[in-house]
Amino acid sequence: MKIWSGSAASEGDNSAYDFMVKKDINVDAYLVRYEALHLLMYNFYLYNHGIIKKEDAKKIFIALIKAYEDGIKLNESLEDVHGNMEYYIIENAGEAGRNLRMFMSRNEQVHTDFNFLQWKLYYHSRKAFLKL
Repeated sequence: MKIWSGSAASEGDNSAYDFMVKKDINVDAYLVRYEALHLLMYNFYLYNHGIIKKEDAKKIFIALIKAYEDGIKLNESLEDVHGNMEYYIIENAGEAGRNLRMFMSRNEQVHTDFNFLQWKLYYHSRKAFLKL
């Protein structure tokens, strides 16, 4: 199911969707670790403020650390790194994983992942320039 399904517009021709998702999923593979890292920080915040229970937080943390360390296989039918990570966490943390993105917008997810990626690229570029 597409994340935006159920809107007023019909799905219609999928050629544009297929093109964008198939290209996008290759880029999203670079974002898996950043997605896991930012969700770890976000869920630690939720736990620290009493929004999620300790038992749920622990299950989510264990699943996110595993995703960070081992990576996850991305499935095009889940659209992007966010949908894939959510599916992975629910599979590994059970019902606790449904709280993974509580109060977080899709824009916040994308923005944070790309900020992490930009910092990594900046760091490696700076390191390379300093060697010149």
